[in-house]
Amino acid sequence: MVPAPPPPPSGAASPRHRRAGEPAGTSTWTWPVWLLLGVCFGIGHGLTQRLIDLRPGEATGGRQSFGVKAFPGSGLEGLRTRHRAENRSLRADLDALQDERLKQKEAQELERRQADLERRDQEERERRERDNERLRLEELQRPPAPAPDPTLDAAPPEPLEALPPPPSAGQGTVDPTGQP
Repeated sequence: MVPAPPPPPSGAASPRHRRAGEPAGTSTWTWPVWLLLGVCFGIGHGLTQRLIDLRPGEATGGRQSFGVKAFPGSGLEGLRTRHRAENRSLRADLDALQDERLKQKEAQELERRQADLERRDQEERERRERDNERLRLEELQRPPAPAPDPTLDAAPPEPLEALPPPPSAGQGTVDPTGQP
């Protein structure tokens, strides 16, 4: 018995299909063969498209093989009658929506400012109350003022003109006790 030849490596052409002198791994399909194959497919596609455009069924009366059915679900008119809505346009007025959003933002900003002013006023009132309370407590903790000195309330001394004249310079020193 004769052993079978080993299988060719993957991707390589079988030795039976190779021409003599052709290196292994090359294909017998060259570019003109591929070009001819592409032209044939293009012509077939073009003919099929033309046949479909002719619509041979319309020439015989145009009967459809199935009946027309309504689209499933509820239509707009059905929803309006079910919910008793007036017939109004469904187009959205983007300018009106933008104006409404702008008014809402302005209202929120105004509320935030008013709340901020009220908070500041409340903090100012609380600060004043704390200051008044602190001053009152300091006044209560301050020691009482000393009683006024009665000598300070006495009549002021006599003016200097009412005093006797000073001793004269030629008489010498005078002893205030009056002894010689």
